Amino acid sequence: MFSPGYDVRAIAARRAYKANPWFRRGTLFRSALDVMKRATEPLTVAEIVDRMLAAKGVTSARMDQIRGLQSAVLASLRNREGKGRVQIADNHIPARWHLTP
Repeated sequence: MFSPGYDVRAIAARRAYKANPWFRRGTLFRSALDVMKRATEPLTVAEIVDRMLAAKGVTSARMDQIRGLQSAVLASLRNREGKGRVQIADNHIPARWHLTP
């Protein structure tokens, strides 16, 4: 079945998927949109995540969980940038996001 000379070290180990305890699949971006709809000014990803967790009533999030959420929200915002929903506001650093009018 397998060739004895095949180098199995080239096969990458499969990583275990860690489910997000607060946001089910497909709800993260919608939660970020809800936060952005209620905001009066453009928000950074950290501010968006803080408000998302506050809306869910989460107070015991670890720093690695918060950073994971920030990465996921940033990736979803970047994927949808310029497609009619969200955009970056005027070259701020860190980037501030808002809904397109």
